[in-house]
Amino acid sequence: MRLPVTDRPDDLLRRLSDDLGLNYETQDWGILNADGARLDEFVAYFKSVALEPTQRFELADLILASSNDALSCGRIAAIDRILQLAADAESAFAHHIDYWSRLDGVDEFPLAAKLREALAREHLGTSPG
Repeated sequence: MRLPVTDRPDDLLRRLSDDLGLNYETQDWGILNADGARLDEFVAYFKSVALEPTQRFELADLILASSNDALSCGRIAAIDRILQLAADAESAFAHHIDYWSRLDGVDEFPLAAKLREALAREHLGTSPG
């Protein structure tokens, strides 16, 4: 069964791009549009707008890439609220968390180290210090 044109993943991504005033790109959309200064806006949009699963998946990538940008620029120091959002919307975030947690380079990817710390705490059953 063929989906209507408006429900194709590319169309859903284009609609998401238009809604957020972002560049439409089919590859690396979240990374290319990352903006740490807009992180709060992206999180609020994720929480408040009814999105298709494809859009939630792409927006999760944008939120993590923007979190990395915000950490790099010193706009945020902790990612607790991002981790909570990821736990609440695991299906949208799980793939991206796995990807980001495997990156090396603390200066370029500070989010990676924060995610590894959080995953280690979760695995060990400890709480943040």
